[in-house]
Amino acid sequence: GEYGNSEWASGYSNEDTPLEVGSGEGWSLIQKGLLGSVVVAAIVAYIKISKSRAARDVGYEKTMA
Repeated sequence: GEYGNSEWASGYSNEDTPLEVGSGEGWSLIQKGLLGSVVVAAIVAYIKISKSRAARDVGYEKTMA
């Protein structure tokens, strides 16, 4: 029984090598997606903040001009 379990574990780890590459690629795609969404969210937040600041600073800009 123990040998069968260890054999299954070793066979599983041997089979897992190509699966790790596939899951690694999938994880990198997930990471890229998460990173991309974080970057986009940061850009959107920055644009919203800068727009709200610009809207608040319109009067200030008019006095400057």
